Amino acid sequence: MRAVGARFGAVAVAVCVAAGIVAGTGVATAAPTPLASKYDKVVTDDGWKLELRASELVVNPMSNIANSFASREGWISAKVSACRRP
Repeated sequence: MRAVGARFGAVAVAVCVAAGIVAGTGVATAAPTPLASKYDKVVTDDGWKLELRASELVVNPMSNIANSFASREGWISAKVSACRRP
């Protein structure tokens, strides 16, 4: 009888946790989020000099196709340039 009570208690806790997760997800806002511009400069092992620039970075969230609380989906747009020098 004791094992049945423990199992029932574990199932009750699991159901409460799952209900809290589902109730807590809610609907996220889908407003585009601008990000700061990025710049990086690096010299490769063989001596090439690379410059990378990204500006006008924007993340556009979209609704989650899988309906999973643990994943997020969206589009990222940016103006990107690269320069390579020997």
